[in-house]
Amino acid sequence: MKVFMIQSIQVLSLSGETLKIGGVVYIANVDNTGSIKHLDFVNRSTGQIYTVPLVTSVKPELAEGDHDSHYDYSDGGFFITTIELSKLIPDGDYGVSLTVQVGDVVVSEPIRLFEYTWQLHTKPSVSGTHSIIPYYVKGEMRIRFRQAGKLGRTGTILRRVLRNGIFETAMLVNRRQWKAYLLFHLYRLNEKRLRGKQIWLFGERADTAQDNSFQMYKYVRENQLVENCYYVIDKKSADYRRVAELGNIIQFGTFKHTLYLLTCAKSINAYAERINMHTREYVQVLKCHPEWLQNHKYYLRHGVTGLSRIDYALNKLRTGFSLFVVSSQFEKDHYIAEYGYDDQDIAVTGLARWDQLINKGIGDTILLMPTWRRWIRSKQQLSDSEFMQRYMSLLRNATLHDILETHDLNLVFYPHYHIQQFMDDMPEIHPRIQIIRQGQETVQSLLLRSDLLVTDYSSVAFDFSYMQKPVIFYQFDYDKFHDEHNKPGPISQNKLFGEVTRDEDAVVDGVRRFANKDGAFMSAAKDNPYIFRAPGQHRRLVYEAILAR
Repeated sequence: MKVFMIQSIQVLSLSGETLKIGGVVYIANVDNTGSIKHLDFVNRSTGQIYTVPLVTSVKPELAEGDHDSHYDYSDGGFFITTIELSKLIPDGDYGVSLTVQVGDVVVSEPIRLFEYTWQLHTKPSVSGTHSIIPYYVKGEMRIRFRQAGKLGRTGTILRRVLRNGIFETAMLVNRRQWKAYLLFHLYRLNEKRLRGKQIWLFGERADTAQDNSFQMYKYVRENQLVENCYYVIDKKSADYRRVAELGNIIQFGTFKHTLYLLTCAKSINAYAERINMHTREYVQVLKCHPEWLQNHKYYLRHGVTGLSRIDYALNKLRTGFSLFVVSSQFEKDHYIAEYGYDDQDIAVTGLARWDQLINKGIGDTILLMPTWRRWIRSKQQLSDSEFMQRYMSLLRNATLHDILETHDLNLVFYPHYHIQQFMDDMPEIHPRIQIIRQGQETVQSLLLRSDLLVTDYSSVAFDFSYMQKPVIFYQFDYDKFHDEHNKPGPISQNKLFGEVTRDEDAVVDGVRRFANKDGAFMSAAKDNPYIFRAPGQHRRLVYEAILAR
């Protein structure tokens, strides 16, 4: 079978004579366990090769290759490598290649970047004495590195300006993206002033203010810790009133939103920033000017990694985080081992919202709160799904109704944010069962006032357990969920902090045991090694961690 190289450059930048590169490279159709990798600069005149070793980054998501083979490519990643060109190569014109060796098999190929956007990360540059001009021939990366006088370096700068101008005009004006085009000029006029303000920019989803970002924004504002901090949200959202009283609100999607994203010192989000906080114009501007991205990114999380993996979206090569917080040493060790982070990249602080976790339950409320499924993308898919059929069957269970009535209990059903998009209004099922939607009550409020949680793979189980309240894990689609949604997490089923079942009758029996205050059942959540408890101090710890990085 033919072997060949697979390469995916995920980090690439040139600043002065400093080149940074990181990504994935492996030999297809060969087990790559223990592979050796290096970056080669090949002088196009003399053939002399200057080599930089690359350190392997384990990427478990590549373990099964393309899933049509049995080859292990999990050693296919390599960490971000920083190269000072003047310390490595003499003046000359170089091709840039990647080489991988597995046993006796060696494959070497030029770095290929066919996307013009990626090529913009390596614009012509100057150092104290040199001009550095990356260029591409049929997508293959080359670098011209030469000592130059003042006139030569000025010419390189003009080449860079011309390249920027061509992109700004051709990619934006011709496509009628006028807002992005105007932002080029607004940025140039305001960059120095706005960067000098050292702005902290907070956000969650465009329409939410109820998770760790909101809690940290509230903490910072109420304690007057940061002069120039702002919260980005759609002012039409149901959550707007919760954050409006704190002030410094920026309407999502405005010029100000994009401009502050471009110039802030720190951007802070509990969700994936790229999906939930970035505007279309911000993305377009950075396609042309990746060097304008100078802020530090902080990920506050919106849950605990344990029940399922997060599809490696948080791999260090992809995120660019300056810091993210975790909930235990167990979780930190997991990210260092599997996601490429170093010790200083991660702080064990617990979640900011945990400061508000004060049990307000009076023993009469059951919260049914499942997470979403990637394969449910429409109303029809939801209606036809096993997910909906299972939960409607549970909600209509006559034995469950008898328990609720006999023990004077109430059940609240709160589906995940993404599931609610496809739910029509539902008829009343039982007087003691209430269906709540986003905007009617916050997730945190539901957790505080509830006494028993029935969930599946949702990380809200950790919040509930923080308050030492019992959890039932109803995992009827365990295999499908971990095949099609997220991979199984580092906490196996037999090490969870509550009842685990795939069976509806077992869920109802768990509710009965809760209603009868069964001692073994009630104490199951009190010893949870996966959360770091520091009541009332989590926000302070997060704030101090941000300041330190």
